[in-house]
Amino acid sequence: MMANAQPPTKSASSLRDLCEQAKVEEDAKALLKDEHTPLQFLELLIEKDLFLDAIRVLAYALPKRWAVGWGCLCVRYSLRTEEAAMISETHVAVEKWVYDPIEENRRAAQAAADKEGLDSSSALLAMAAFYSGGSVGPPDLEPMVPSDHVTPQFVAGAVMIAAVEKEPEKATEKYRAFLQRGMALMAKMQPGPNSV
Repeated sequence: MMANAQPPTKSASSLRDLCEQAKVEEDAKALLKDEHTPLQFLELLIEKDLFLDAIRVLAYALPKRWAVGWGCLCVRYSLRTEEAAMISETHVAVEKWVYDPIEENRRAAQAAADKEGLDSSSALLAMAAFYSGGSVGPPDLEPMVPSDHVTPQFVAGAVMIAAVEKEPEKATEKYRAFLQRGMALMAKMQPGPNSV
């Protein structure tokens, strides 16, 4: 997916703060040790079947654009198809923003979500893209900067919904597959300046 971009990793020292921001449950927080890296902590959460907490942590640990891209991978996996006819216009708009995160694409993703309604995983991803940066107010008014926590919250919600939208009886299998994909993205990350 974003082949040549190298996003920053979150420092291990900020992992406790990240868990607070992500509203990780107490059972999951109790497992966290100071020496854990984000990947080690995610592996432990998965081992303990704490999938929802792992999804929250991963949504917050990835840079915003990568988190939305991860959400897109999860939705496509849940649909089990590459056929364009099976992918909503909203999802296409989100993927367009992931590949080219310009203002026009960010606003197009939000417009697609408004048209579709906010009851699908793709619509939540569209809102995650919209709240990733830039102004969330009308373009002709004073800029209104979104809070940093909004995008990962939307991504986590989208990933959780994608696991149960179709074939909810396979949710556990999907959680594992989703988290493997997200952790593979995280493993590719290199330290560097902060990016979207």
